[in-house]
Amino acid sequence: MRSTLHRFPVPITNAYFSPRLGATYTSWHLLPRSQVTDLSILRGWQGLVSQNLTELSLSKNSVGDQGCAAVAKVLGSSPSIKRLDLSSNSIGDVGGAAMAKALVAHSTLTSLSLENNCMGDHAGVGIAQALSRNNVLLSLSLRANLVHDSTGSALVVGLQSNQTLTELDVSWNDINYTNHQSLEALIQEQANRYRDASVARLKLELERLRRMEPFLAIREAELR
Repeated sequence: MRSTLHRFPVPITNAYFSPRLGATYTSWHLLPRSQVTDLSILRGWQGLVSQNLTELSLSKNSVGDQGCAAVAKVLGSSPSIKRLDLSSNSIGDVGGAAMAKALVAHSTLTSLSLENNCMGDHAGVGIAQALSRNNVLLSLSLRANLVHDSTGSALVVGLQSNQTLTELDVSWNDINYTNHQSLEALIQEQANRYRDASVARLKLELERLRRMEPFLAIREAELR
């Protein structure tokens, strides 16, 4: 039995948190206030993410630092995950630092939301440094945390070595106007570069298909 999206009802307790036997999931969205903590993640998610899971949302639960660290650890055994939402989960510096390490190692994650948590500059700077070594992530939200200009400056430096990030939200933090302007300019430059590269790839693919057209027509005639 296969399901592309599964949602748990509210609430779910730690004791009964586990994926359904015999099912394969590609997208898993846990409903808010489902009482998910670090214990339930360790018990339930390791079996789930060993499958071809591409999207995981634990938004508005009680994941906390240990839970975030558990998710970061589980990411290592789930290279297929592309989108991860950990917003509104009381995640602080310990969990954020663990996620920063995961960003360096994970090769498929393209979208990460850590907004509305309580991460400070220890986590913020770590994530910024991870971006300099990550060329997969396209979208990152650190909105409404507790980061300051040291994180803002580190993000400016990190983005100069990053080639892929095209969306970054650091609003509702204590980052000064200069850093905001620099980050906006870097992200816009990245977005333009990504768009131009996508257009170039599309043109190459169209040219390849155009060249194949005569051969396809011959093949179609042979099959008639």
